Amino acid sequence: MKIADGFDKACDIAVKKLESIQEEINISKNDHDYLKKCAMTALGSKVVSKCQAHFADLAVKSVLNVADIERKDVNFDLIKIVAKAGGALEDS
Repeated sequence: MKIADGFDKACDIAVKKLESIQEEINISKNDHDYLKKCAMTALGSKVVSKCQAHFADLAVKSVLNVADIERKDVNFDLIKIVAKAGGALEDS
């Protein structure tokens, strides 16, 4: 229980810190550089790291196509990943 309580406290501290340094991003404009940077960070240690920029752009476009911007909601069930044998990562 003490360890779980410690994790809860650490989570509260981390959330407060993030709230204090957050910046609002206007994603409705066509410049999606911040979103691509976030996606590239998430892909940094993945197998696709050699094609980071390509997959970051693909991820941002996919999410924006199914996102309900007004409700600030994304139904990730509408995004499908299909694996096919052959070809290079860049063919995605």
